[in-house]
Amino acid sequence: MLFETGLDRDVDAVVLVTASETVQKERVSKRPGMTPEHLAVILERQMGCGKTRAAHFIIDTSGDLAATGRQVPRILRALAGAKNKF
Repeated sequence: MLFETGLDRDVDAVVLVTASETVQKERVSKRPGMTPEHLAVILERQMGCGKTRAAHFIIDTSGDLAATGRQVPRILRALAGAKNKF
């Protein structure tokens, strides 16, 4: 919702945590009470690939937890070294 509400302009950097569309649909469809119609509404409200272009950093959670965790140190190093470059 950060991009959809324009609040991304109030931060120095944006880290987007995302997964492939297939994984997103699989995860969301497992939520209690989720219907295909509700899922369609959720996906329609999201910004889609525009978020990927607007984010400074992206963490892809499509894989397992270890693969996700390996992405974080690089981003933390970049943020620590940037100091107001964003």
